[in-house]
Amino acid sequence: MGDELAYQDHRDLIVKNSWRRCKNQFQLDREARKPVDILSEKEVKLRQDSLQHFLEHSEEVINAVRHLAKESDYCVLIADGTGVTVNEFADTSESSEYRNHGLITGSVWNEDNIGTNGIGTSLANKQGTTISGTEHYAEHLKNFTCTAAPIFDTQEKIIGAINISRMVSEDYVESFFTHSFIQEAAKQISANIFLSFFKEQNIISCSPYSNVSLYESKALLAFDDDGIIQGATKDCLEIMGECELYNLVGQSLETVIQEPVEKIFSKQKHFLEIKEGPMANNFVKGLRISSNVASDDSKPVLRKKLSSKKAPIDSSIEVENKKFDDFSGSEKNVLRCVEIGKRLINKDIPLLLLGETGVGKDTLAKLLHETSDRKDQPFVALNCAAIPPSLMDSELFGYMPGTFTDGLKDGKKGKILASNNGTLFLDEIGDMPINLQAHLLRVLEEREVTPLGAVEPIPVDIKVICATHKNISELIEQGLFRQDLLYRIKGAEITLPPLRERENLQEIIQSILSAEPDDTAKSIEISNEVMSIFNSYSWPGNIRELKSVLRYALCFCEEKTIKVDDLPEQLLQSFNANSIDDNTAAFVNDIKINNPDSFSLEATKSSSEAKILQNILVRNNWNITTTAEKLEISRSTLHRKIKKYGIVAPNKLGE
Repeated sequence: MGDELAYQDHRDLIVKNSWRRCKNQFQLDREARKPVDILSEKEVKLRQDSLQHFLEHSEEVINAVRHLAKESDYCVLIADGTGVTVNEFADTSESSEYRNHGLITGSVWNEDNIGTNGIGTSLANKQGTTISGTEHYAEHLKNFTCTAAPIFDTQEKIIGAINISRMVSEDYVESFFTHSFIQEAAKQISANIFLSFFKEQNIISCSPYSNVSLYESKALLAFDDDGIIQGATKDCLEIMGECELYNLVGQSLETVIQEPVEKIFSKQKHFLEIKEGPMANNFVKGLRISSNVASDDSKPVLRKKLSSKKAPIDSSIEVENKKFDDFSGSEKNVLRCVEIGKRLINKDIPLLLLGETGVGKDTLAKLLHETSDRKDQPFVALNCAAIPPSLMDSELFGYMPGTFTDGLKDGKKGKILASNNGTLFLDEIGDMPINLQAHLLRVLEEREVTPLGAVEPIPVDIKVICATHKNISELIEQGLFRQDLLYRIKGAEITLPPLRERENLQEIIQSILSAEPDDTAKSIEISNEVMSIFNSYSWPGNIRELKSVLRYALCFCEEKTIKVDDLPEQLLQSFNANSIDDNTAAFVNDIKINNPDSFSLEATKSSSEAKILQNILVRNNWNITTTAEKLEISRSTLHRKIKKYGIVAPNKLGE
């Protein structure tokens, strides 16, 4: 009974949050009996064509689901990432009833259209979801039970969902089974897509358990013949504690696995236990090797190029310093952040990293771990904003076998236990639900954790690094964050500056290009026009956005110089729309007041930064300090811009 209540509590929270969205955000009327929208055949065909790859690799799984559906009077719906059904299978006696209520190809099931439902709510929550009876927001859907789960592509983007529906049922056992079955079906489709996309790459399978069948594991990792990781499924990222795919792609496989690749593939019948590194305490097995292999007695051996290529020795002082140099460059503010972190990483002082999204808080946390005394122990990351609140407690604290009926048979090791003796990185700590903050505080103070369903606590020894882009003080005033927890996680506060305030942009660009796997990127130059745009752009996404822009430009750069035409259109549009920023508002306002007839917004937009800068200097009597304050930039940045544009004060003419 306890398991059923826990399962129902989880569903209740999902439904509660969904209903809140339907009422407050979408302003839907429960009793309106609004029919489900149905797209035209032409619109459906376009969506089917765009999902052809997905549909091809889901056929076998869908047939298995259809077999179950037929036996139990279920209807099967396949939807795209927006909640529009692109296929439906109603092989039962209830098929006409299903169709009458819109369970057909072309029906639109996103939450803002029809309210809480299996497909729409699973897409909104990015997880498997069951909505039964009166849990539906729309009254006229209360006679149905629907279970759906999202399907992900190789970039962790939702591309579709699989749904199974029937007339309402209160059978908990059947609900548990159906929920688990559909989640596994969705994961298998995602794995099939992954295997197809990386068909030319080497694949290994990962598992927290040694006795899992190779083909039951959907935690897959792809790497090329040079041993460089190219991709990983969502399950694999969860096992490794990597919250973001970009943290993993591009790394050396042997850095992550810390075992020779040939040893992994030589295990014919069993998973290989990994004892060190990010994959520590988990198991891996070779699943597929590319055509570039040699064969000896039917034992797969990867080509010599891979086996002879060794990952950098992260423990060497030289490599550590190089990584920190690449991260900070010559920027004094960042160098100071690094110095503080390095001095405190081996002390019993928790670190709180602050800064806007994309400034590199996660990168700094990982670098500090790699230079610490715990570098040979796990580095486990958890993004508090990426985990649904209902799942946060099990993700963080773990649970014992039998705690949840639809949980893992052997229970689950939470992130805290997984990071024991190592480093726990809690990213976006400001998004942690208030009810869990007290539990985390107790763990940090008592240095022990009690998994869900456990009676006795387990001692832990962890270094805690937290990060957020939010103002914690404001969250405390709003009652969304505990002040005592802030005192516990803020042993030292390190604030990374946004990219627009850094003065070594050229250095950062070269560092990014040098780190690209394509050797030709290292010799690429940036045109003066592009650098002018880069220097003037506000970079709301900071270094993460800069990396994306450079990688995009490299794909279109036909010569050895990145030009304006190689840049993403979105960046150019944003740059043009904001070419007159708040800093020049006073100057523009004066133009409008003093020359109302001649003022033209487009003309002002086309004015060069140099002209605007010179006018502001004139207005402030060429006082550098005052002008820098008006522009909200540092004096050194202002001097750099003055030198860049060759601006000369009147009293220095002729010098």
